[in-house]
Order: sequence, then structure tokens, then C-alpha cells
Amino acid sequence: MRPTAVENRRRRLRELCALGLLASTIAASPVATAPPEVDLGRLFADAAAWHHGADALAAAIERVKALSASPWRSADELVATLRAKDEVHRSAAEVDGYLGLREAFDATDEMAATLRPRMAALATRWEGEALPAFEAAVAALEAATLERWLAAEPSLRPYRWSLGAGQRAAPRRLEPRERELLGLIDVERRGTRQLHTALTLLEAPEVEVGLASGERLAITPALARNLSAEIADPVDRRRAQSAWREALGRRAPSLSALLAGVVRREASDARQRGFASPVAAALAEEAIPEEVVARLVEGARAAGPAVGRIHAARRTLLAVERYGTADIRVPVAGLRTDWTWVEARAAIELAAAGLGDEIGRVTARAFREGWIDAVERPRKRPSGFSTYVYRDHPYVSVVFRGATADLFRLAHEVGHAVHHQLAFEAQPFAAARPSVLASETAAALFELALARQLGELASGAVAAATADFEVQTIFRTFVGTALDADFEIAVHALGGEHDGAKLGELYRERLVAFHGGALELEPADDHGWIETPHFFTAPFYMPRYGLSLAAAAALFERISSPDAVIRESAQRDLAALLRAGATDSPVELLARAGADLRRPETLAAVGRRLAGLADRLEPPRRSGAR
Repeated sequence: MRPTAVENRRRRLRELCALGLLASTIAASPVATAPPEVDLGRLFADAAAWHHGADALAAAIERVKALSASPWRSADELVATLRAKDEVHRSAAEVDGYLGLREAFDATDEMAATLRPRMAALATRWEGEALPAFEAAVAALEAATLERWLAAEPSLRPYRWSLGAGQRAAPRRLEPRERELLGLIDVERRGTRQLHTALTLLEAPEVEVGLASGERLAITPALARNLSAEIADPVDRRRAQSAWREALGRRAPSLSALLAGVVRREASDARQRGFASPVAAALAEEAIPEEVVARLVEGARAAGPAVGRIHAARRTLLAVERYGTADIRVPVAGLRTDWTWVEARAAIELAAAGLGDEIGRVTARAFREGWIDAVERPRKRPSGFSTYVYRDHPYVSVVFRGATADLFRLAHEVGHAVHHQLAFEAQPFAAARPSVLASETAAALFELALARQLGELASGAVAAATADFEVQTIFRTFVGTALDADFEIAVHALGGEHDGAKLGELYRERLVAFHGGALELEPADDHGWIETPHFFTAPFYMPRYGLSLAAAAALFERISSPDAVIRESAQRDLAALLRAGATDSPVELLARAGADLRRPETLAAVGRRLAGLADRLEPPRRSGAR
């Protein structure tokens, strides 16, 4: 069988890498030799141009408000309103997106600070007046009438998925008084978030621990989240984590009571809106079936033996006597910290080429056309993100300093950007913006492709450290979110009838099961649940990330198949998934691409990936060993 264009491109890139020529080829381009900056002047030349854009946004908001003031009498009137609503989102993506980029690049940007009050006023007018009027008009529209219009009017079809948002949010038709009362639940949610922040951050416990050196170390919430990077000595690290969790444990009665309130509130809200459970209600916006969370939990539990093997190998590589929760995120030595921008671009372009020719071309455009701002500035937001500005292209913001983590963060955000570009090129605005589940799947695929690329090119300590870096990603994104989901399900099943001791028992059981029984647990580990804020602030939100990694692993298995027919089909299916945007539920779109999250075999792909990583991390067995 003749090689495809994708295979030819990957082979050529590999040859250039092997010869050391790819970096020099890219370096010949004047835009690629150092971490680049983007030119925001192509969006708005100055404040006057921005105000002109804000005027257009204000007019679009008023048009939606006017068109939604009375019931729609025809499909044409509904189409006109929906297109006006599209114009609001398009204009906001430019006007608000521009300010967001300026603020991300410089938190003290004077122009953004001057323009932000007008943007806030426009947002208030939209969220407080026009959008509620539109949503009320949709709610008043009879389902039979809407279906008749959808069948008869082709212009409405791109809006089918978005028009179903109201039904997904509340399967039972709510009366106006019920809507008003349920709105109070959102007020209570904000109160819970504020109280949780006060207890765990503003009034965080004061903890000080003695180190082996004789020094005393004050542990802050920020340090507690990053002990693996801050404390090299394993005994000191374990002592510090235990001291912190013991201090948190003294607040278990208060936080247990707060969580009980969350459980009762979410159960009541789900029941009133017509959902079978709080899990179903939390996933309804993206139409993610409750069963897929059960599949996530089952898949992660089934991967327990492979996780246990990895922990055993890591214990040897880290050379620690005791291996527990304080050691899970400690990186194996050997990761590169000196990646140049030229090498980073080469590695990501090479990885993307393996995902398909179309994806490879758009990835090359991201680097070539100035989509990426990677330069470090004193007041630049350190966390990476990708945002789409409709009439232009996606913008990626990262801080690139040459660490392997920077390289993967860049690949993740470029994955988002490629997805956005393909979706907005292929779909009308209303059907273009991808769901969280589909979007994170695309970004995870870029990371998996990069991990494979680096693994193939690395050897020795660098190869082990690279494999371990991927392990850390899977532990955090898949194992961690599945463990948390299983814990949340168990807690909500108790209906709020629990105390701190019961929560500790449930959490310890899951630490054992999801980590293959390989961790030497401390008594204070029972209080680890307190360190997970989304139990209180966003119940059942995080499983999306574990599901996205599971979908990415299943898709990547097909893309990496030795069978060229399967491989080419998988690449076509992936491109179709990214172009599909939000034309259907993400679970259906992923299933069409070859990753049906309702099927156990899809979730098993992560377990196979972990088993392969365990093989790479374990020391080679002696010849003849059984």
C-alpha cells in the first residue's frame, strides 16, 4: 500500500529531526526563533476602534431584546432573533476577547482598565435584560411548534442543539414562580463558594513543621498544593503533608456539615427540575448520560493493577523507603528543562502531523501566522489558555521558559486552537463553539501525540522521565477525577447523613482501590477529601476531564494503529469530530469518531496506556526471569 500524505510528512519530519535540520529549517523563519508575541492591533487599532465595536455590540443586544419582547409568530421571526443573538456573541468575542487578551498579557494594562467599565455595563444589559427575555421567549414556545419550524425551515437546523439547551436544563416544564425560586439556589451556591473560600483559604490553618535540617517551615495553602516540587526530602515531604492534613482534619466537622448542605441542595434542585439524580442534572447541559460517569469509575478501578505497577516502579526510581500520597506527584529526574522555541515548534508540528494532514496544516498555521503569545512578561497571566476571536483566528497565551511542562502546556493549548479553527471554519457561529468534553479531548490528543513523539526520540533517564510525565497527566486527569467522582457519588448517596469520620473512611477506601493498593497511607490521608474544592463549589463537574482523556486515549489507539486503513480512517474521523463543533451532543460526536464513552471498551484504552507506561518505567527483567 502506498504511503499517505500524512505518513510522508511524518517521515520527512523525522528525517529532518534525525539529521538535526528541522530546527535550523524553522529557525530560518523570522517569526520562529524565539517565543513570539501576538499583535493585538489587528483586532482593534486603538480605543476609538474598540468603542466602534462596542457600539455594534450594544446595538445587537438591543435588537435581541426587541425581537424577544413578544412571542414569535413564525420561523422567520425566530431565525431573525437567533441571528441577532449570534451577532451579540460574535461582537462580544471580539470586544470582550480583546480586553481579556490585553489583561492576560498585562494585568495592569491601562487601556483595558479604562474600557472595562463599558464592557461590564454591556454584559449587565445582556445578562440582566436581553438574555432573560430571549430565554423566556424560548420557554414559551410550544415544543410541537418548534419541531414543525425546525422541519420546515433549513435556516433553523444549525440551531437545533442550542435551542434544546432549555429542555436539557429542565426536562420538566417549570412555571415562572418555580423558575424564580430555583434561581435562589444559585444565590445559595455563591454563598457556599464564599464560605468554602473563607474556611480553606482566607482563614486557612496556620501550620508549621520542623524539617530534618532543623529549620521550621510554615505551610500555606499554595505550598500545600505543591509540596512535591518544594520539598525534596521524602521524610520532610511526608511530615509536612501529614501536618497540613491533620490541621485540615480539625475542620472536618465544619466542612462535613457544609458538604451535607451541598448534598441536600443539589438533590432538591435536581428533583425540582425533573432529573433522576444530581449527577444527571450536573451533566445535562452537554447531554452527557449519567452512565458514562459510571463507566469512568469502572475504567479507572480496572486500571488499578497497572497503576500499582507504576507506583512500584516509581518507588524504585525515586529511591524512597516509604511511598505514599506525598510522593505521587514527585517527578522522576531526567526531564529536559532547556527546550528552545525552535525545538518546541518542531516537536509539536511533528506530533500533530501524526493526527492527520488537515490537523497538521492548521497546527503549522498557528505557529506561522502569529496565533501564539509565548513570551514571559512580569505581569502576564502564567496559566495557559486559548480563546477564539470570530473574525480573526484563535489566540493562544502561554509562558514558555523551556521546561518540558511548558512544552506540553503549549501542545494542549494549540490543540484547543486547532479545534476552534476547524469548527468555526466549518460551522455557523451558533453550532461552532465546542463543548468542554469535546474540546478537552482534542487538547488531550495533542498531549498524547507529543508524549509518543518524545518517547520515540528519547532514551535512558530522559525516556523514563518522559513516560513518568505522561503518567502524571493520566493520574491527575483520569485517575484523580474518577476517584473524586466515585467519592462524590458515594457521599451524595448518603443524602447528607454523614460526618467527618465517615467521609474519611470513604476517601481512604478509594485511595486504596484506585491506586492498586500500592500506597502506604498515613492516618492524615483520610482528610484528603478536604483539599478538593469542587466537591463544594462545582459538584460533578470534573468527570468531564477524565472522560475527555479516556476518549482521547481511545481515539489515539486507532490513530496509532499499525494498520494503515484503520489509521487513515481514524484521522478522517478525528478531523470530522473537530469540524463538527457543537452540532450534536459531545458523546454522540465522539462515538462517531470511534470513542463511544457508553461502552466499557472505550474506557479500557486508558488502562492499556497505563500498562504500556508501566512497561517503560519498570526495570528490565533479567533474561530467563519468569
